[in-house]
Amino acid sequence: MKVILMLGVFVLFPLFAKTYDPEVVALLNKRIKACNKNDAKACNLVGYMYDESDEICEDRFKAKDYYKKSCDLGYDVACENYKLLDDMGY
Repeated sequence: MKVILMLGVFVLFPLFAKTYDPEVVALLNKRIKACNKNDAKACNLVGYMYDESDEICEDRFKAKDYYKKSCDLGYDVACENYKLLDDMGY
């Protein structure tokens, strides 16, 4: 029984696993590097990618962190985005 179950997992899992466009992942990584250099707009864009993008795995907690950093760097739009997620309980 365990063998059949394990076989089912290995056969079916690839059918449901989500893959991400390498160009989108490269863009995300580029924006993260810019954010790490205190680029407020880049931090907001990373937050947006985690918050709203269908192309990256949604993670609103990460989005909130990036919005917060962007807000702290003086980007007003990010402050609004941060507040929205905070009000939603993230």
